Amino acid sequence: MKLGSTQINQLYLGSTEVNKAYLGSTLVFDTTEESSGYDISNAFYNGVNVSTSAQTSAPQDLCFGDDGAKVYITSSNPDFVYQYNLSTAYDLSTASYASKSFYIGSQETLSRAVYMKSDGTKMYILGNSDYVYQYTLSTPWDVSTASYDSVSFYCNAQETNAMGLYISNAGTKMYILGSSAGEVFQYTMSTPWDVSTASYDSKSFDVTAADGLDLKAYINGVTFSADLSIMLVPTAYGIVFQFDLSTAGDVSTASYNDVSFDFSATDTGPTGAQYNDGGTKLFLSGNGADALYEIDL
Repeated sequence: MKLGSTQINQLYLGSTEVNKAYLGSTLVFDTTEESSGYDISNAFYNGVNVSTSAQTSAPQDLCFGDDGAKVYITSSNPDFVYQYNLSTAYDLSTASYASKSFYIGSQETLSRAVYMKSDGTKMYILGNSDYVYQYTLSTPWDVSTASYDSVSFYCNAQETNAMGLYISNAGTKMYILGSSAGEVFQYTMSTPWDVSTASYDSKSFDVTAADGLDLKAYINGVTFSADLSIMLVPTAYGIVFQFDLSTAGDVSTASYNDVSFDFSATDTGPTGAQYNDGGTKLFLSGNGADALYEIDL
């Protein structure tokens, strides 16, 4: 429920919390409904965040791993991936810097996205060089044990200013978003999780006209729901836009249905986004205030 532009998530009559409220015969407030998961139409910021400023003033993206017990951020100032541990999975209030990092500047000096393989043995970095670089972690989920595989994928034929990266849970589909074309491009890896085997599917979707805004120069990242039916794009407007795919995983079937989440009052520069398992929470990285944020859905 919204009061003006403010999301209302708790309602009280005196000191008693109310679960449902009616305006005449119309139900206007209901906390008993189960979240459908992944849909951001009722998203609200719960106030939980963790500062990244001690490590970086320019967090570009985030990626959770180890069932939500770890979160990784990539930085362009300096060129490192940093690891944080969470004592309670997917609860940023329990996050702390693990004093573990990995230098990626030998491959990429302006990183934009980080992604981890589902078993924690591989890491992928996308940057403005328009390459996706692949790394192996000798100890799963420990970023300090990473080493470059001398394996990469060049997406410049489609995008010359790559900003966002997402890889499907099976490691067979890869999606890259950039601000040059303003499109999300879809690729298939013939060998799962091996970016050197990626090839363009000749499928893409233009995200730039959402909500009547010219998003091309403001695109920051991309993420998907686990079943690839929902796609999110955080932007430098401070707004996260949701796109629905009528055929899951096929980005050419995406459409914008007027669903977005305005986070600009908290951070004007959300750079990356990722869901928790089940899609009941959304996490954003932001370089407006140099922090990671927890959003309830």
